[in-house]
Amino acid sequence: MLRTPPFFVFMGSPDFAVTILEGLLAQGWKPALVVTETSKPVGRRHTLTPTPVDLFARQQQLPVSTPATKAELLNRLRDLTDSLELILVAAYGRLLPADVLDLPRYGAINVHASLLPKYRGASPIQAAIVAGETETGITLMQITAGLDTGPILAQFPVPILPTDSTATLTQRLAQCTVKTMVPALESYLLQPTPLTSQIEAQATYTTKITKKDGRINIESIDPIRLDRLVRAYTPWPSVYTDQFGTRLQILAGTYANAGYTITRLQWAGKLPVDGQTFARAYPDVLTKLPPSITLGATTSMVP
Repeated sequence: MLRTPPFFVFMGSPDFAVTILEGLLAQGWKPALVVTETSKPVGRRHTLTPTPVDLFARQQQLPVSTPATKAELLNRLRDLTDSLELILVAAYGRLLPADVLDLPRYGAINVHASLLPKYRGASPIQAAIVAGETETGITLMQITAGLDTGPILAQFPVPILPTDSTATLTQRLAQCTVKTMVPALESYLLQPTPLTSQIEAQATYTTKITKKDGRINIESIDPIRLDRLVRAYTPWPSVYTDQFGTRLQILAGTYANAGYTITRLQWAGKLPVDGQTFARAYPDVLTKLPPSITLGATTSMVP
């Protein structure tokens, strides 16, 4: 165990990164600086909203930087160069320039939410659910110039449950990171050893998810694929069809015995309803559904 934690900078933006930062603080690892993305407009009124990491870090009275450009980021980190030992990155949202990677003594370590080299890129959690994987995990890797191509410090598998959504799996992956990250980093810093190179022939890539990724053909989609899409793409970009003149979102359901029961739906501009209520109100929609997809009730209105 290290006598004192390293002098490090933490970089992250979403709730996934908040859980990890909170875990680091609980274990005595207090960053010298927290770097997160700039505030962005949110909602219909485009209210300028800080990232979850920004809000949490300020609540903890940690120094926060929200650089808008790579040059601004580099200048801010150069103020710490003489002492900077490590940069820890968890879903920061931007690629780091080479000049930044060269600053810390022990480099920059990224938390990637897959077992690399599988599912490199922006959406590894959703991609694993859509692909029907039964296992994913966390990879601690050294950041290099390529996209998630750096050598691996450690990996920790996490099972994907049949009912996992992006939200539940993201939380478990973050909790896995909290439990394993500090011991792995301490071992690395106490006795640096050669890291494990990724096998390029086994690499797969994910892309940034867009709204169109959630669009389906309700008349022909396979039930198991519908189940995976709903679990991966709720709440965003959501799974929807435009086959009824007005957009219809499928918000929740259950898969069993090679069939899918939709338990929560929503017409654009209207409130969500359970499947049975929807079936009574819109019986014509039932004629468009294949026999393997049905409408049913739910005991909860939470997807």
